Amino acid sequence: MIADLAWRLIGLASAGALLANAPMAAASAATTVTIQFQRGAICWRYAGSATTFNGTFKAGQRLDITSTGDSEEGNGRENWSETISRQIYIALGKDGKLLTPDSSGYFTIPKAGLYQVSFGPQAVVGAPGTMIVCTI
Repeated sequence: MIADLAWRLIGLASAGALLANAPMAAASAATTVTIQFQRGAICWRYAGSATTFNGTFKAGQRLDITSTGDSEEGNGRENWSETISRQIYIALGKDGKLLTPDSSGYFTIPKAGLYQVSFGPQAVVGAPGTMIVCTI
């Protein structure tokens, strides 16, 4: 568990360093990426500008999903870019019903099937970011 947490922190730190040097992307049309875990892996990681992620999960599986991305900010006098944590949304395929995370922020999959993971706020859609999905 501690090794897994350390791995996640290292991944997030390296993603932050990459994003700090990446140019801002304008909000673009929806780009979908398929979540595919490597054999034996408990985490899947994507870095880029995708806006939605599709993955097939088993009933009862618990997911820890984190994402960060660049956001363009401004106050009328100056503009800047900052990396922010994203809000995560996960819904069952065609049903579209959103899952609610538990008090620890984890999502429990109610039934086997294809799920769509997305994020907000709108300010980070289309900008470079990192999505990490882990089974716990």
